[in-house]
Amino acid sequence: MHRINTTSVGVVSQSEGIIFVEQSPAPVVFLTAADTDIQSIAAAYALLPDFPALRVANLLQLQHQISIDTYAEQVLEFASVIILRLLGGRSYGLTAWKLCWNSYNVSI
Repeated sequence: MHRINTTSVGVVSQSEGIIFVEQSPAPVVFLTAADTDIQSIAAAYALLPDFPALRVANLLQLQHQISIDTYAEQVLEFASVIILRLLGGRSYGLTAWKLCWNSYNVSI
């Protein structure tokens, strides 16, 4: 099993509250804002011994363009599959993710 927990590290600015998510790359990345998704994936992943390495990140920790860009450079760039679960309507976050993926020539 190659599941690694997300670790939030540092706050760049107290006024802006920018959080960077620190993870190593993996072939499969799942991004969601729902804690229940994260818990369900953790339980299911434990039952799949031959599943490739997986990283799960909470979108609520990736709110600023700099944290999205950093996560994309450190984790998403190396993923073969990226699953993005969006709850609600269109937002700045969706636009930021599209810009990020366009820079890496990823199809949505």
